[in-house]
Amino acid sequence: MQGRTAITTRTEFESGYSLVLPGEVQWRDMDAFQHVNNISYLVWFERVRIAFMDHFGGEEYDQSGDIVPVLASVECKYRFPLTYPDDILIGVGVKDIGEDRFTQTYGVYSLGNEVVAAEGHGRLVYFDRGRGKKAAIPPKFKQRLLEMAGE
Repeated sequence: MQGRTAITTRTEFESGYSLVLPGEVQWRDMDAFQHVNNISYLVWFERVRIAFMDHFGGEEYDQSGDIVPVLASVECKYRFPLTYPDDILIGVGVKDIGEDRFTQTYGVYSLGNEVVAAEGHGRLVYFDRGRGKKAAIPPKFKQRLLEMAGE
């Protein structure tokens, strides 16, 4: 199959991420070329990014607070064209943790084709809304991130 990466099983995929969500390709995800439109992958990345913060962010993750993570950049590499119908897994992990930022890694795995369909990453920067500038990652959350990243 075209675009196949070294990961070939669900277990291998799931073991590479801190959190994995199930999903499914919807008819509305398709484009005029009869495959999933590129924006759908970014929507799936957003879904798993928010679930990650809800799950691991703890009391330090208050969406209404002054100190919040904001997405500074996102990238996606398309490895295999998905089509409707298909069940997928959406994974998220962490790496490159700094004082005020960290990187999330993303993946989309096709259960129907047993292949990684996309991989990407997003850079999150902590921001102080009240002061209008970058802020340090809350210490307890930073410790969780470091543990997840194996640092």
